[in-house]
Amino acid sequence: MKKTVLLLLVLLPSVVSCDRESDDFLWEYSGGVGGAYFLTLTPDSGFVSAGTVDGRPFLMRSDRSGGKVFTFSSEMAGSFRSVWFDTAFYLAAGETDGDLLLAMLDNQGGLLWEKRVEAEISVSEVFLFPGETVTEFVALCGAGPDDPAEALSGILKVVCDTAGNTVDLLTRNESSYFRISGAVALADGGFMLATSESSGTAKPIAAMRRVSSTLSNAGTRTELSNNPAYSAASLDICMADAGEFLVSGRTELSSGENLFMNSFVSMVRNTSGWKKYPENSNEGVAIYYDGNGLVYILHRNCFIVTVLSSDDGSEYSMVRTYNACDSYDTDALAEAFVINHDGNLLLAGMKGGRYYLALKPVIEE
Repeated sequence: MKKTVLLLLVLLPSVVSCDRESDDFLWEYSGGVGGAYFLTLTPDSGFVSAGTVDGRPFLMRSDRSGGKVFTFSSEMAGSFRSVWFDTAFYLAAGETDGDLLLAMLDNQGGLLWEKRVEAEISVSEVFLFPGETVTEFVALCGAGPDDPAEALSGILKVVCDTAGNTVDLLTRNESSYFRISGAVALADGGFMLATSESSGTAKPIAAMRRVSSTLSNAGTRTELSNNPAYSAASLDICMADAGEFLVSGRTELSSGENLFMNSFVSMVRNTSGWKKYPENSNEGVAIYYDGNGLVYILHRNCFIVTVLSSDDGSEYSMVRTYNACDSYDTDALAEAFVINHDGNLLLAGMKGGRYYLALKPVIEE
């Protein structure tokens, strides 16, 4: 929501059961060289996407039909990974050369301020949340599971105000391999994280971990992969019902002498949790719970969306975005999705190495 989508103050309709496998897009958009990593809806039925174009952080505000309202591109290198907004401004957060990048835009896309926050750890994943006051916001950052092994592990939490002043900065350094790729803010000020972790020469495991608001307590780790012979990574997390969390990701599975990354999704609850592997040669890059018992998983290769029952993980439906797309060999790579105000799938990622957005109908007429 790359990947976590901010909580929307709208009720999104559920998708009726159907399997769609065609190129029946309502529209497609292909931009410059790069990729779209983030999506969120706006109250006027439009949306905001963000990522990187031509090696620079990029944000685009679009209307309901996908038309461009405005774009912003930073002069720094890197990418935007999260956006938070209200009626007066847009706040974009991302990374530049391993540090945190923040940019505040007015509601017409004009730059109000931009700042780089130097980090003791490697920053490539960034998640934005509201702060304790209406003028503050929180950026939670860290290295991601696709970063090089030598990337410095840990968690960075930066609290800023809307004027661009740093209110607080906390760093938790990790001596072993520790990556984050999704975050949910908790009522006590802490966070539930989708993580990938390992120690020594062990292969990375997919996990979920709770951290306190001060980062001083990393909490108990919930392991989501169960075969030490194969590596795995958590890629996104969302809250389901009270006390329940959904995590999607990837895990190695063997096929003869070959290893493939397959998608997984786990429901973590006190009792009767479950784990499923809905797509071969793929990665569960983003996950969403509709509040009505359905779980949506976006798979990176070919933009495939699987819909599961939250009760037991049984398959409810599947949407194959393209008529012809081979998950084992494709340049159509998904990163984020939302269900728009009309109940259709709004998709973001890259296709042919370019910034890519598409709107896909999933409700049968």
